[in-house]
Amino acid sequence: MKAMKNGRVVKHRPTAVPRTNPLGRRLIQSLKEAAATVENGQLKTLECEVQAATDLRPRDYSPQMVRTARRILGTTTDQFAQYMGVSNPELKAWESGKKNPPSPACRLMDEVHRDPAYWQRRLMVV
Repeated sequence: MKAMKNGRVVKHRPTAVPRTNPLGRRLIQSLKEAAATVENGQLKTLECEVQAATDLRPRDYSPQMVRTARRILGTTTDQFAQYMGVSNPELKAWESGKKNPPSPACRLMDEVHRDPAYWQRRLMVV
């Protein structure tokens, strides 16, 4: 479609498309397909299922699981104790089974297990 301005044809240049990663391109394509479906009247109702997180408590950590979290980060007991915000004897009590780590410490170890690379990078910044 050509537009007129002061009696002259004005060419429209397409706007620059920002670079996107593969996920972004797939999302854009999916949205275009969804919009076309709605515009064509093919979509009558939309149903979706949302699952709510029901149990947000951190898991309990055995001595072996505490050691595993420390080894994932590649730290000594002194370094890991400092990272967890506890004394070295406290950490050793967790690793020997004499004491259980408190919930906030378990939550942090959950995150270490969930995304080790992130926490390894974070440790290098500290």
